[in-house]
Amino acid sequence: KPAACIAAFLSIKSPFQQSVTTENEANKDKKTGKDYFNKGFVSDHLTMLQAYVEWRREVQRGNGDDFCEQQGLSPETLDMAYMMVQQFVSFMVDAGYDGPDVSDGDYGEVDPVKKGSDEDALVRAAMCIGFLPNFCILYKGQRSPYWYLSSNDEVSAFRGSANADYQMVGQDGEEWMVFSDAMKMGRHNSIMDSSLVFSPFVLLFSHALMIDEKKGEIRFDNWYAYINKGDWQKRLLNLRKDLMPAFQDAMMNRDLSSFPVELAERVADFCKQAPITLRGCEPCKRSIDEEVTGPARNHLSIFEWPEDLGVDDEEDDDEQ
Repeated sequence: KPAACIAAFLSIKSPFQQSVTTENEANKDKKTGKDYFNKGFVSDHLTMLQAYVEWRREVQRGNGDDFCEQQGLSPETLDMAYMMVQQFVSFMVDAGYDGPDVSDGDYGEVDPVKKGSDEDALVRAAMCIGFLPNFCILYKGQRSPYWYLSSNDEVSAFRGSANADYQMVGQDGEEWMVFSDAMKMGRHNSIMDSSLVFSPFVLLFSHALMIDEKKGEIRFDNWYAYINKGDWQKRLLNLRKDLMPAFQDAMMNRDLSSFPVELAERVADFCKQAPITLRGCEPCKRSIDEEVTGPARNHLSIFEWPEDLGVDDEEDDDEQ
């Protein structure tokens, strides 16, 4: 359900708005909008989810419209999101999803995500795979971190983002932002909605990855870094080998219940570990998938989705 809620907001506009109530003198020192709902998630997506959860709670109490007015929310946008969440969850249930959050039958109600929980890790994991390749690395700066894409272009969070004033706590290469959209505003590239993820997320969900244990180097997509030895390398490669084929099988067979619970637990456990040190992490002009050829590709960790044969196109050819 949290993933369905985030997907709903990606399909419509942000629920946050300014109103007379949120701007008057009586409320100038009171947190509203994203400031109120940002519970330390370091995520625009989870902040919108929190707003939705609290709004639904107030709707059930009969205070939905007043709550929207007080917190600078758009009731029309939230009503639309509620309908879309119901539809998205219904689609997943029809495809075999049988998780505990749909057992009550009310597909529009969503429980809050607890920071640092397995669910938090899995929601961020879902965003990583859904927004791929939209990652940007964070480098420490004197006043605030620098955000860079794999194209070596500098970007920044737009001013209204929950992450606009984020300050790093880790080292270069450990902290990343996964984002759903970017926009060029004047001379600057702005990341619209972003969520903090750590290096285990990025390594797990990169399209292509190769480790050189002797040199202590790792390549993943368009990135290069030095690494320390550890059992995390074997865990990473084994999990990558198991994860995407299982996901493909569940999708192709339209049976989400067939995705192993044990595998989801492994994903959460891997992503929740301490950040993996990526020293000297920098972008490369070419991806590792493009550079590696011949027998060396046997050492490349990559999953190729089967080609879409385009049934509709074949039918058109038959008709001609």
